[in-house]
Amino acid sequence: MKGTRAGHDISLAVKLDAGVPIKELRSSSHDVNVDNTNTHSAFVQLRTENEIPNRDFILKYDVAGGKMRRVARSRSRCGKRPRL
Repeated sequence: MKGTRAGHDISLAVKLDAGVPIKELRSSSHDVNVDNTNTHSAFVQLRTENEIPNRDFILKYDVAGGKMRRVARSRSRCGKRPRL
C-alpha cells in the first residue's frame, strides 16, 4: 500500500514523565500501546503491525488543569519582606 512501510523491522518507545497528571495521550500518526505507569507518566510503544504509516511519528498529550500555573518560592532575609 502506498504511504506505508514494513513494520516488522522498526520499533519505537517513549518514556514520558510530564511532572503533572496526564489528562490525555495520543498519536495522530500511528497506532500505539500506552501503559500509564502512574498519573504523571506513561510508557508508549509503536504497535507491532505488518505495515505502518511511512511518516513522522507524532505524540501529543494534555495535562490536567489545562493552564500553566505560576509557582513562586521565596524566603525573607534579615526581616525584609519576600519579593515575588
